[in-house]
Amino acid sequence: MAHRVLCFASGEIDAVSSDALYTLLLALQCRHGLGPARLAELIQVAQDRLEPLLASPGRPLRELAQHFPALSQEALLALHRCTQEDLAQGRGFFAEGRERGIQWSTPGDTPLLFELLAPLEKEAPPLLHYRGNLDLLSRPRAGIAGTQHPSAGGTALAGHCAHAAAELGCVVVTGGAKGVDTAAFEAVLQSGGATILVLPYGLSRTPEALLRHLHPGGPMLLLSECPHDARWSTTAAVMRNRLIAALSQWLCVIESRSPGGATRTAEYAVRLGRPLFYAGGLAEQRFRPTGIGQTIPEIPTAGWFQERIAGGGVGKPHQGDLF
Repeated sequence: MAHRVLCFASGEIDAVSSDALYTLLLALQCRHGLGPARLAELIQVAQDRLEPLLASPGRPLRELAQHFPALSQEALLALHRCTQEDLAQGRGFFAEGRERGIQWSTPGDTPLLFELLAPLEKEAPPLLHYRGNLDLLSRPRAGIAGTQHPSAGGTALAGHCAHAAAELGCVVVTGGAKGVDTAAFEAVLQSGGATILVLPYGLSRTPEALLRHLHPGGPMLLLSECPHDARWSTTAAVMRNRLIAALSQWLCVIESRSPGGATRTAEYAVRLGRPLFYAGGLAEQRFRPTGIGQTIPEIPTAGWFQERIAGGGVGKPHQGDLF
């Protein structure tokens, strides 16, 4: 059975089987903290047979093991411990999502999104939450990452990179943090471009300043693998870096100042064969001596980026034409 997305913006739930799947996944994720690996198990193994658990949750472990022989003990325990109260909370998430325009998706719902994340292999998320314009995924995408405490020059450079990306028709992908990330997505929006933000908290906590950009055909898409009401956490902030790298067809890293964050995004980009550009910081110190990537000039132009990406001189280019 193909999964079907539940579009809360329209208030429609497609089918009982999809209702069952999403209600249970959200309940297990938000109430029991079930992680990506176990959620992936449920989606891959048990997606067609979850409906009875809604009518009578908390089934005995032996019965669950017979019904779902391929599930791990951890996943079986989570199903066993799921209560009517948990499921009621999951349905509550539906209601809040309906009001806020949040959507939940698994690989069968939005194939393009998960196709772009497929190079992450086992690290690809099984469930994503999103708000905004999903069509932005079909456009070329440039990532911009960096320190939350940039110099004046670093802030300006983030804006220059964002403007150059917009001139090339690219959507700018960032993590939505303060500093370089904010400078980049604000610059691209001011220039009439579009942005994808991968956030380390639940989308019910979307800042008010972003809400005006979230409309059909609008210039923004928000993505998160966190439960809908989850607060910011260091773990989520670190984990989202792999998604930024996978979604970006080329990446700029500006003044990365620690081994985590933007430097981690750069490491994923290199592993995935994305063209890498950097300006100062640990990423440049780490990769420039190896011949990987290229230093960004003070005022980069669209042509400067396009020439280097097309020439393949900054790493292994993404398959296909970028522009």
